[in-house]
Amino acid sequence: MNWRQRLGRMVAGLGLLLPVALSQAGSAQAAQPECAYIISPRMADDLRSLVVDVTIGCTENMLPKDFAFAYGGEDYADWRRLDDGRLTYAARLGALARAASSADFTATPRGVMAPVDAWLGIPMTRDGRVPLPIIEDPKNTSGIQFLHNLTAERLPHARGAITREDWAFGGYTVFTDRKPMQVMTPGPGAFTAPGRTGARQAEITVAVLDDGFAMDDTAITAWITRFAGLVGRYWGGFPADKLLVAVTPHRRVNDPFGRVRGGGGPTLLMRISKQDAPKFLHEKDWVLTHELVHVGAPFAPARRPWFMEGMATYLEPLIRGLGGAIPHRAVWDEWLRAMPTGAAALNTEGLDGRGHPYWSGALFFLLAQYETAKLGRSDGLAPCFRAFRRQLGDASQRTSVRNLMHICDQALGKPIMSDLYRRYASPTDFDIRPLWQALGIQRGEDGAVLMPEGAAMRDLFFKGLA
Repeated sequence: MNWRQRLGRMVAGLGLLLPVALSQAGSAQAAQPECAYIISPRMADDLRSLVVDVTIGCTENMLPKDFAFAYGGEDYADWRRLDDGRLTYAARLGALARAASSADFTATPRGVMAPVDAWLGIPMTRDGRVPLPIIEDPKNTSGIQFLHNLTAERLPHARGAITREDWAFGGYTVFTDRKPMQVMTPGPGAFTAPGRTGARQAEITVAVLDDGFAMDDTAITAWITRFAGLVGRYWGGFPADKLLVAVTPHRRVNDPFGRVRGGGGPTLLMRISKQDAPKFLHEKDWVLTHELVHVGAPFAPARRPWFMEGMATYLEPLIRGLGGAIPHRAVWDEWLRAMPTGAAALNTEGLDGRGHPYWSGALFFLLAQYETAKLGRSDGLAPCFRAFRRQLGDASQRTSVRNLMHICDQALGKPIMSDLYRRYASPTDFDIRPLWQALGIQRGEDGAVLMPEGAAMRDLFFKGLA
């Protein structure tokens, strides 16, 4: 039996893609399938020397060259063949993470974070479809925890196989000797059916990958949970059933960085300085909310990211304002300051051009909510995002921008997004001043935001959600 036949047998026999790693040694031994990744982490002095031993079943007739890695991970994989014919390799993940120039990697004395495709090689079958469970070695006694959010039912194309494209879309993985924090928050749909019993709960796992932060792990988790709750109120419940958040040290003070990888289940990287204080993170930081918005929406690959980034850029201050984290006036102040950048991009490039995708996209969403305000709606665009979750899922799923606009138009009962896109996809003369006048917003001579009373459409932006 050749290796392609054996992989075909896996497809027929397993039925799942990447089940969550079994946490109990007894369960792992009892349920361990023949064809699987067996993961066993080890280290020398600290996690910066992390090595992950990976043994792969059903590989008697395969060679190391039959496996692919991203980020140059193949250069950090030391292969050998066991006496029983299986392939195994030592992934020098600590060394790879220390050498990598990408923000997707972290290596500290207490933890290592890396995308799954950097260290877990995927067999390169002809059609790129391979189902392999990930199982933690029950004999491992290193005390190193392996955290991920790879779950079978969340992977796109999940009919018994994972494609190479899915693998590259896979989330962050974490190895740490620090205990992660786990919290529950109202999950998908929790707020859209008042009084309903058995509402789903979302599980957020927070892994802080080093010591010495100004806030302890409990305070960091409370910060993340607070803003996850604000996003959840907008979505009618936190939009992902599970989320892994890796918090890593950042050199720049008061300048957080974040990124979401969704394949298999949403994962979120947050880099904060060890000097960042609670007051700054709760009152000034916008990055966490921006990334949590990405967690809640399916990924829509496109030539220009104006929809995905415009969505997060627009919703971030709006959600913080609705939740009381910042004053409503501060939201309008930011939009007055930054939306002209988007207007200039619409004039010169259009949404599909090379203009500023963050603020041209944000202006698109502001215009869409303005259209809902003209209809007297106080829920704005929230029905769109709740429909995205119901019909498509969270960041673990993929779709197209056109499909997202279509779903939004259905949720609003009018082709608001489709009409706006047709109008502004290509360069179009656009003057933002009439919009500010209609909303009753202006900048005073001293730079302050002036908000005269009686602007009914402006007031609808912050009247709350149904």
